[in-house]
Amino acid sequence: MATTVIRYVDPNSSGGDGTTNALSGATAAYASLSAWEAARQRNLVTADEIERVICSSDDAGSTHAADTTAVTLDGWTTDATRYIQIEAASSHGGKWNTAKYRLQISNAIAVNIYEDYIRINGVQIETITPSVDNRHGIYIEAGLTTYIRISNTIIKGHNHATYIQDGISISTACGAVDIWNTVIWNLYGLASSRCINSGTPGNCTIYNSTTSGGGVGVRKAASSIVVCKNVLAVGASAGCFVRYDVSGLTNYNCASSDATADDFGGSGNIVNQTYTFVNAANGDFHLISTDPMNNGLSDPGSGLFSDDIDGVTRTGTWDIGADEYVAAGGSILRQMMAHHGG
Repeated sequence: MATTVIRYVDPNSSGGDGTTNALSGATAAYASLSAWEAARQRNLVTADEIERVICSSDDAGSTHAADTTAVTLDGWTTDATRYIQIEAASSHGGKWNTAKYRLQISNAIAVNIYEDYIRINGVQIETITPSVDNRHGIYIEAGLTTYIRISNTIIKGHNHATYIQDGISISTACGAVDIWNTVIWNLYGLASSRCINSGTPGNCTIYNSTTSGGGVGVRKAASSIVVCKNVLAVGASAGCFVRYDVSGLTNYNCASSDATADDFGGSGNIVNQTYTFVNAANGDFHLISTDPMNNGLSDPGSGLFSDDIDGVTRTGTWDIGADEYVAAGGSILRQMMAHHGG
């Protein structure tokens, strides 16, 4: 069995070799995810290791510095049991949270994935101040044939009225990509800006995720295969779910604010509804409106995950979207407080 090697990243650190989560000294955390990647590139298969990277910026009082250097994952050798996992040290609480780790990148793709077998979990990613198109949150390079996982992650777009972007862009000829419990928001409504975009050909499955805004919520290019289960897409100007050939996008128990959730076969979809969230303008997509609740498939990933973006266990008939609603009885205010620890 492969050995798990842990390294730490903290933007509040003065920079060390990442073997501890200290903020100063030789063994201090790397000061950026990019610094970790550059220092640690190696053959994980030969080493028989899993590289686990824990990211934090919530341990230094009110500073909460953002990680502002884009990262490219390249120069590694991985396989199904010797992989890279990048994760946040503590939960963002299922909403945009500047007191927790966030990768905030100006005028660049935030995360470039050039390697197979990468897992990203619980991280916040933001793109800002673009000067050209295609400043994506996560870009998965062409030709990767094996497994990429993105889970419990929040991606905030730059909301620029001129420059197109994707939240997650899966390039051509990519193999299996699984996305779950992920929120993508704050993309401007340009027709070519997509919250999740799967290239030609590709193979992507999206579970229990929420997209808001952009031109398209989920877009399937020609000849790719995209399956959406329990996905909630709202506010896309050109269509919440869009495909560019006659088949290959199938929705099961998805919901949209337009008619597109039910355009592509599948079953159990909900369309043309107005959905209400706790504070969508500031990145809190916890549910208030009732339609997505108790209308999803239970365990759509066949054991891949069993909780929501907060870590709340999903029970009974699952809710649609990244959030599993928790009611405490009484008023909406009390329900909100119970859900969010108020």
